[in-house]
Amino acid sequence: MGEIVFTRDDPSLTSMLAQKIVKNNRADIRGVFVFREAYENRSIDVYQFDFNKPAMLVMAQAFEMRDNDVLFVTTDPITRWNDTLTKILSPVITTIKAQAVVEAVN
Repeated sequence: MGEIVFTRDDPSLTSMLAQKIVKNNRADIRGVFVFREAYENRSIDVYQFDFNKPAMLVMAQAFEMRDNDVLFVTTDPITRWNDTLTKILSPVITTIKAQAVVEAVN
């Protein structure tokens, strides 16, 4: 998706989502993750937000994004299904079209 540059005025999770993710109609609002480096023990903390639950909107507004946080949003199941079908059917359709061209030339 790319890097999101934010101002210190409103570095909340909802601000980040509004800037970049809301415009993407492939996003799954149940799968919003923030990966954050925990400096004390050199591990990664993972926060999951499921926006099917209204309380998550309030929590996300209070969740302040930090430098080097990684925001990841999964794609919705229907989009994943369509992508899978496209990958499977694309070679078949190309073969059928190529066969039709060959038959037209002959």
